[in-house]
This record gives sequence, structure tokens and C-alpha cells, in this order.
Amino acid sequence: MKKLFYEVKKESKNIFYKLYIHKIGPFRFNWHKEIEVNIILKGKVEVCVEGKKHILQEDDIIIINSNNGHATLCKEPDSMAMVFHLDPMYFKEYFEEEEYENLRFEGAVSIYNKNNKRYKIIRYLLASLIDELKKDSWESQIISDTIFSLVVANIIEAFPPSEDINGKTKNTKSQMEIISKVLNYIENMYKEKISLNTIADMLGYNPCYVSHFFKVNIGINFHEYLTRVRLREATFELAKTDCSISDVALSSGFSDVKSFNKSFKECFGRSPKQYRTEILKKNLFRKFPLMRVFVYDNDETVNSKLKEYRNLVQDNLLFIDKITSKKQKFVQEEQSIQKHQNKITELERNIEELNNKIELIKNILM
Repeated sequence: MKKLFYEVKKESKNIFYKLYIHKIGPFRFNWHKEIEVNIILKGKVEVCVEGKKHILQEDDIIIINSNNGHATLCKEPDSMAMVFHLDPMYFKEYFEEEEYENLRFEGAVSIYNKNNKRYKIIRYLLASLIDELKKDSWESQIISDTIFSLVVANIIEAFPPSEDINGKTKNTKSQMEIISKVLNYIENMYKEKISLNTIADMLGYNPCYVSHFFKVNIGINFHEYLTRVRLREATFELAKTDCSISDVALSSGFSDVKSFNKSFKECFGRSPKQYRTEILKKNLFRKFPLMRVFVYDNDETVNSKLKEYRNLVQDNLLFIDKITSKKQKFVQEEQSIQKHQNKITELERNIEELNNKIELIKNILM
């Protein structure tokens, strides 16, 4: 039994990527240089990035750019995602100097287009890549390298990148230092009565500027973020202790039970009491740590979903839609050329017959 976590590093080919499946836990903020692709395998997940909030469900895909802070929140217990991290270094050989770092991909697949062929192929390829990475042979390494290239190619097709010349949409080092300072403060002081003015005073900035900065860089406003941190702690308390709902509310930083119940239901679609009942019934989050929880290769739900992805295009070759289209076009052109050649041959035969007749007539007249 092994964790479904794979990290591949091949410096000679500029290939650096991670592929893993994990359980989405309570609210957490992430920031890293890798481009990230998330595919929801089960449940419902909230992703906040670049000033937008996305609610993703089973089979939905979202791409998160390099150096973009993003926050995730499990909206339903036992939600899981397959995650692909790609180091932008892979694109280095295709650009001059450091321009590859400014590539920006955009997109989140919704219920309206999740069944698009390109997205099906991405799910198929990543499921197949996991299947190959499980094996330990030189053949599987060659196959996995090929699949990796196809994954990147299909990501480019599905989410056409553009160059962010001025780097306006990514978080700079100085921005991340400010963000880190604010988030650390919230982590340590969420139980206290803190406000936007508190943060503004700490940073020495105008509250309006801090509010805008927070929204742009975190994806949600300050109050929402603080509420989610408090809700995250509340989910732990509900799962790990027998404290009353009111005690959980107060120890998590909420001013009263009424505001706690309202925020909890808006976020999770159920009351704290209902949530605790589900947790106890399914034994979820009882030992859910703040660190990432990876899924193991014997998980029936995950294996069934990966098989489903592989079967979606099992009878087709990769890029089958494009290859078939080009092949059909080539065959049609070849058939057209053949028809013209047949006509030319027939015309040459007719000319030859005509010449023979002319020669015959000449001989008779002579």
C-alpha cells in the first residue's frame, strides 16, 4: 500500500513535476512557483484565486498560475482532488531569457463545458500517468515521459497561455512578504477581536488599500478570510472534542452562537450540529492534521474514478480527434489526387487512340 504521490525530476530535460491525490481539508492558503492543475475527484471544493471564488465539483478542473496565492476549502466531507504541479522551468528552452516565467494560463472548467473533449483527454492522461508512475521499469519511464508531454500539450490547448509581460497578475516577493505577515497574524490572533483597521495599523497602510490588496492577492476579502480560518478551527473542535456548540463558537473567535451558526451554514450548507453528526458517523477529520493528507493506492473510490477517466477514451488514441481529422483530410486529398491522375491517364489514352487514328488516316490517303 503506497501513497499516490509522485515527484519527478529530470534536469537534462527540464522536467520537474508532482502528481498526487489528496483529501481536501479545512481552509488553507497556498503559494508556490509551480503551475497547478486541480481535478476534483469527489465532493465539492471552494478555490479562491486572483480575486475570484470558484465552487468546484466532481470532474471540474481549475488551473492556478505560478506564484499565485490561492486558498482552498472543503465544502463537503471526504472531498478529494488529483493535483498536477508543473515547474515553469519546463518552458525555458522555448523562450529568450526569463520570459517563460511570465506565462499565464487561465481557466476553470464548469458544469457547462466539463465534458469538452480536451478536458476529458487531460483527465484521461493524468489518470494514465499515475498508472505508469506506479510501475518501476524503464518501459514505464519512457511511457510516462511521453504522457507528461501530452499532458502539457493538452493544457496549452485547453487553457491557451498568454505572456504577462509586466507580471501584473502574479504575486511578487514583496507582496508575498506582506501577505505572509498578515496571514501569520490572523493565524495567531483569530480568537481575538481583530478588524481590517487592526491589520492596517500593523502594516502602516490605509484600511482601503489593505482591503483592496487582500482581495486582489488572496481572492476573498479580509472578513471572509478571517471567518474561514475561524470556521476551519471550529471544524477541528467539532470533530475532536465534545464541547458544546456555543463553546466551540467562542473558542473559534466568533462573538456569539447566532453568527457562528449563520456563517457555518453559509459555508458548509449544514448546521454545526449536523456537521458534527456526519463527522462522527463517517469518522472524518477525527485525526485530520493541518498538513496535506495523501490518498493510498488501495482507495476504491479513487481507483474507480481513475478507471472511469481512462475508459472515457480507452478505445481512442491520444489526440485522436486531431489525428483522425488530419488523416481524413489527407485521405480525401489523396483520393482527389488519385481521381485527377485517373482522369489524366484516361485523357492520355484517348489522345494516344486519336493519334493512332490520325496515323491510320494518313496512311490511307497516301
